[in-house]
Amino acid sequence: MMWGPEAYQVGWDVEETIEAEFVVDEQGYQLVPDVTSPAIYLMQTLPAERDPTKTLLCFYDSGCNSAGISDRAYELLTCETIRAGPTVLGVAGGKTITVPHGEERFYLKLADTTGGTKSKATVMGLRIPHVTSEFPMLQLQQAWDELQAEAWRRDKHFSLPKVDARIGGTGVDVIIGIKYLKHYPELLLTLPSGLSVYKAKLLSASGNQAVLGGPHAAWVFAHAQAQLISPRLYLTSEARAWYVEQNWVEINSGKLSRLEMFTMEEPESDCKKTAAAGDGPAGGCDHCHCQEETGHATGLYSAAKDEKDYWKVENLGTEATYRFF
Repeated sequence: MMWGPEAYQVGWDVEETIEAEFVVDEQGYQLVPDVTSPAIYLMQTLPAERDPTKTLLCFYDSGCNSAGISDRAYELLTCETIRAGPTVLGVAGGKTITVPHGEERFYLKLADTTGGTKSKATVMGLRIPHVTSEFPMLQLQQAWDELQAEAWRRDKHFSLPKVDARIGGTGVDVIIGIKYLKHYPELLLTLPSGLSVYKAKLLSASGNQAVLGGPHAAWVFAHAQAQLISPRLYLTSEARAWYVEQNWVEINSGKLSRLEMFTMEEPESDCKKTAAAGDGPAGGCDHCHCQEETGHATGLYSAAKDEKDYWKVENLGTEATYRFF
């Protein structure tokens, strides 16, 4: 299994939320519009037991079976090695990878102190050097404000737990899989868009127990900056790259093979023979001696030809930051 951030992005720079009307298909089914806003995973910052000045990024992943911790989390939590490494993991594509460590037992503080009793959740997971790549930094306040407004609309006494101002910006330190579902945040409210707010059962590093999950337009810019793309955008990029490559080959057809016949420096004897000839090239262009149009073959400058060549490259849709005429 492989973990990592992913997102859904429409367009190249930013995403626009499209409010489409319901469409009925040929079988009479009403088609619910696609979700276009980027989403956030269920994530929470946890206190680092061995260093109060640091925090750990926790990711609740129901697609993961058990749990896992990074090398960084291993250094900041009290751990007990249950099984030494190495460990061989099967990953996507039928491949396997080997990680140097085994399984660790560690403990996470629970927020519930009913009756004055403090407790910790016992978790056992695989130690991995890096659980995920770096997640984008996501601002949470705007999405939380919308959730709180809806909560008050339903019940004026329905106050949500507070949320951290932001989440992410680092790799995941602790991943909690479906085996530990009982420790997952408790769902409090869901908007029609799918954006949801939960109350964390594990103690947050800041004391703010709200956890957000689902899509919201506030995270468009962060996901675009992280260059996270959807399968649709990835395939579009591949198609554009193929189009540019094919057209570039046509523009330069035969040029490179002819250039290989010439060296950057001519022998001195050849230079003397060329100087003795006197009247200039007998044919071909002045650049690579290929058999170009008549204007180039006679050494004459053709503004129309240069403009034509310029627009061939321009029409590819690529960027050239500098051109020399």
